[in-house]
Amino acid sequence: MPSSVKVCIRTRPTANFAQDQIVVDGNQLAVKMPKSDNPNAQDSWSWKYDAVLHNASQDTVYNEQASPIVQSVLRGYNGTIMCYGQTGAGKTFTQVGSLESYQNRGITPRAIGEIFHYISDHPQFEATVAVTYVEIHNDTLVDLLSTLPAEVQTDESLHIVEDRKGETSVKGLRSVPVASEQEALSMLFEGMNNRQVANHQLNRNSTRGHAIFTIHTRIRSRVDSSGVVTKCKLNLVDLAGSERLKKTDTMGDLRAESMYINKSLSYLEQVVVALAAKGRSHTPYRQSKLTHLLKDSLGGNCKTLLVANVYGETTHLEETISTLQFAARVRLVPNEATINQDYDAEQLLKRYAIEIQDLKRELAMHDSLASRSRVAYEPYSDSQRSDLMAQLQSFLDAEGGDEMQIESVRQMRELLSAMKSLYTKQGKELEHTKAILATGGGGAGYLGGEGGGEGGGEAADAEGVGEADASGTRGIAVGAAPDGARPSGGLMEPPSSLGAGADMGDGELGATAVLGDSEDRTLGRDEAFAQYKTSEGLATNERLVKAKKELRKAKAERSRNASIVNEAKKGIDRVKLRLNAKKVEREAAAMSPEDAEIIDEEEYAFIQESKEAKRAYKDAHGAMTQATRDCETFAADAESARSELLSTFNEWYAMNFNEPAIEGSTTGGAALTRSAVPTEPEAAAPGDVMDDDEQFEMLQLARVMAEAPDSLAFVNARKSMRAKPKIKM
Repeated sequence: MPSSVKVCIRTRPTANFAQDQIVVDGNQLAVKMPKSDNPNAQDSWSWKYDAVLHNASQDTVYNEQASPIVQSVLRGYNGTIMCYGQTGAGKTFTQVGSLESYQNRGITPRAIGEIFHYISDHPQFEATVAVTYVEIHNDTLVDLLSTLPAEVQTDESLHIVEDRKGETSVKGLRSVPVASEQEALSMLFEGMNNRQVANHQLNRNSTRGHAIFTIHTRIRSRVDSSGVVTKCKLNLVDLAGSERLKKTDTMGDLRAESMYINKSLSYLEQVVVALAAKGRSHTPYRQSKLTHLLKDSLGGNCKTLLVANVYGETTHLEETISTLQFAARVRLVPNEATINQDYDAEQLLKRYAIEIQDLKRELAMHDSLASRSRVAYEPYSDSQRSDLMAQLQSFLDAEGGDEMQIESVRQMRELLSAMKSLYTKQGKELEHTKAILATGGGGAGYLGGEGGGEGGGEAADAEGVGEADASGTRGIAVGAAPDGARPSGGLMEPPSSLGAGADMGDGELGATAVLGDSEDRTLGRDEAFAQYKTSEGLATNERLVKAKKELRKAKAERSRNASIVNEAKKGIDRVKLRLNAKKVEREAAAMSPEDAEIIDEEEYAFIQESKEAKRAYKDAHGAMTQATRDCETFAADAESARSELLSTFNEWYAMNFNEPAIEGSTTGGAALTRSAVPTEPEAAAPGDVMDDDEQFEMLQLARVMAEAPDSLAFVNARKSMRAKPKIKM
């Protein structure tokens, strides 16, 4: 169904808002410029949009404008949310938000959260999600996720391609599968860390390129056997800001970047004008990479929202008018969004296999009723093919007899295949016989007889495996080998260079091994440590392994209870909202203060549900606390066993290999250096000991779950981003 692009205006909060020049009235916005010297110049404008958000919060922007687009994507439509405006108007803040505050996160993190909450709330659907992140900087495509490790590194340049349906994509762009909200947010923050940012006089962190974060979803039903799969994508576009170079007086690289940005935005406006004009046959999508990549979003199969950000101060009135005029033109662009459904090939194959089996059973039933029970429709087995070949050979050898009964098409195919095989075999034998006859014919070695030529005589006289055949009928020497016979060039004796070391038993382990001419090699610490753990240090090593195993179990239990606490907190919040709404409804309907205190059965059920949720929260929190204590206990046991193992190994190595003991080895191994003791992979794994940082993380986790449980994925993703250094692209 055709629909136009939805347009929303968002004003940047400022203390110097031009109230006299910019008037907001519902969904209408009017701008009036001061009188100029030109009496014919236009000085007032008025537009109507789908929504005008003045001093609106991030929650309002997403819930009222962006969330319907995300919900349509979950129903199978393609969606696009674009942020447009001048530099410093708040585009990136609207699209991505603040990475330091969960409450001030933007449209993209909220959309990611809504998508994964929908997937978790609908277990009847099987969903896979993948993300891509591309930036157009100086009219060049840049993969913002290229800094991630990959199994196969490619130097392939990025370029835009179109499929048969006319939908555009970037060839060579990395698509990263994500299984959780935290993984998707980590990809978003990774790309944000790689974007081109510069200090501009209108914005200290001005993005210098257009960025498109795309979420690809594939959803199919687990209960429906039709095989229908819904494939769609959500484009979240953060356009770079336009600016007037004469006004900002930008120089150097910033000026060159601004020229590329203004050029691409000018081409974008030309595409919008062409799409809004009736009767125009050509749309110049290919003028720039930005317009080509947004071909689906403007005039294609997509539900599109444009958030036009304006900087409502008097000094920026010209840029504000330009932004509002562009938004008004975009509102005239028609789109035709349809649900993107396809069929799952795997499900179709399974369904077709079931149908084929049903048809075979039905056909067998008909054959049974028609007294044709011997008919077979399945492929022949090897034994059946052998029997068929014997029947065919008997039929061909017999001069007369009964004809072969043809019972089914399958039998006819197998019969033809057997006939072809038999014909090929006899043809090869005939060709071989012709070749023998052509080279002299009747010689010994094939047809028997005497003589056989010079070669036969030499073979008979030579010393061979056995005595020659006296009859000469076989043409080769046969019989048992004589007792004294031996092959020419028998097995060589073992080389003497192996020395006495070759006689060492498998179970003998020493400090040295004989190599070559008695060259000694001392065991390294890595090899000696591996040997020590299976001999003298076996008991201590088993105690270390057991402690670490119990530590992993305790950590898993702590994580499981943390999830239960999180879900219980969500349940408490939901019931609290219902109780508050019910209380307001009760107080509004009460005729007297006494009536306001009377609760009905529904509100009583909510109160009981709240008590149960709080009890579950308390139990899970106690279990999580106990699991944390267990982690500390097992971590201490593991550290004690590790120190003892390293200390005793050092003494054992010094005693057996005549090396002085390392100073400090008898004090529990605290003074052992990396070069003194081999690194043990399991022992070096992080997290075995609750250090100060891990204890702080546990406190922070408890605080986050108590204040805003839904923010856990956001906080963890932000933490992983901070741990990575910024890489210059």
